[in-house]
Amino acid sequence: MTQVAYMTPDEMELYDNAGIAIADARGAVELAMAEGEARGEARGRDLGLREGARRILLSLLQQRFGPTPEWVSAQISAADSETLEEWTGKILVAESLTSLFSPLPADAHPPTE
Repeated sequence: MTQVAYMTPDEMELYDNAGIAIADARGAVELAMAEGEARGEARGRDLGLREGARRILLSLLQQRFGPTPEWVSAQISAADSETLEEWTGKILVAESLTSLFSPLPADAHPPTE
């Protein structure tokens, strides 16, 4: 090891250890940033897929039952991906909007059929 400046062996060890600690901290920051970026990309992908599923379901509902009432749009907007997939799978056999979306939450207000 080449001595830089006039340091004692103990000072040189402290200097080396500080450099290693700084490099480790930089590595940890870079890793955390990469992990955060990956989580953000995954979340964005999930949100995009869910929005696409909502649009497809609304389009299918409009083709099958005509204009969708506000309570249907609200249900679709609040639904998770699994529920959207379930509703989309049932659309071909549903007799009405209320049969497709039942049981309805207490705050949903479907028209009487």
